Amino acid sequence: MQISTAINESVLHICDVLDTKVDFADSIEGEIYGSSIPVYEKTEEGEKEIQFFLYFKKEVLKDAADKLLQSSYTEDDLDDLSRELANQIIGYAKNSNSDDLSSEIKGELGIELEYNDILKGKDGYLKYQQD
Repeated sequence: MQISTAINESVLHICDVLDTKVDFADSIEGEIYGSSIPVYEKTEEGEKEIQFFLYFKKEVLKDAADKLLQSSYTEDDLDDLSRELANQIIGYAKNSNSDDLSSEIKGELGIELEYNDILKGKDGYLKYQQD
């Protein structure tokens, strides 16, 4: 799966949870809040940074805040909410069994889930040399 596809699917999932829809626009108008998601991709030329920008209309964030916070909120809360929605799209990973030292970290949501096989990498080792 391409990274842009994973981001699109994660955005659609968040919109589904919030019972809202994605609007694609050629230009940005009105009051908006934005967040960026930096993604790093390895290429033959080296590492390449790709920035994905998410913009939320103020009305969409207010609606999300009403659903999620269920209390009064400030402009700063809306700004924080736009970053939190971007974090949800990136997702998170956690230990599969917190009591076991040999447990593996596994993607649970968003891009972390979609790219778990790539992001988990391989176990490394430490090499000590003593005089």
